[in-house]
Amino acid sequence: MKTAGGRAIAEYGRPFPEQVITSIKKNKVGLKGPLTTAVAEGFPSANVALRKEMYPYANIRPAKNVPGIASRFSNVDLVVIRENTEDLYAGLEHTVANGAR
Repeated sequence: MKTAGGRAIAEYGRPFPEQVITSIKKNKVGLKGPLTTAVAEGFPSANVALRKEMYPYANIRPAKNVPGIASRFSNVDLVVIRENTEDLYAGLEHTVANGAR
């Protein structure tokens, strides 16, 4: 197991140390759970850093009801696939080009 997120920043100065990125590239797989991300201050988002480093094309988000858990909606079983290379997931700030409104 490798360190990532807030703990990695404290130890290595970046959210994903080089050995983590090397391991993911070598093994062609990485399992990532929730990581600490400072809100509007502190260190950069570990999630954005990983997307910029590995450049995945899509983010896949399954959603399904869990038996025995009360929910506002029932019979939910869907998958959302969101393209990562543009918009908010790219971690890019909006810049208006000359002449654009």
